[in-house]
Amino acid sequence: MFGAEKQEAGGVKRLETLLMHLQLYHSAWGASRPFPILKRFFKIYISDFRGAAELRKELMDTKTIEQAKQIVENALKQMKSSGGVISHVGEDL
Repeated sequence: MFGAEKQEAGGVKRLETLLMHLQLYHSAWGASRPFPILKRFFKIYISDFRGAAELRKELMDTKTIEQAKQIVENALKQMKSSGGVISHVGEDL
């Protein structure tokens, strides 16, 4: 029981950290560095919670930071409103 709650809280924290990473990268580098460099971090941030594999796949298919931020924001909304479960990756609530 406690493991599942910790896992869900960890998923929210990881998504929030990834979102901050994306924002910092964009403000520091803008378009001067290619976005695909960030994709290597998706596995680190997006793991160990329900729906992580599907979310990671969706993020790997993105072409821009804006697309990735939108997906992460939607996933965060879903996790916070459903107790840590991501049911519809890439879709708005």
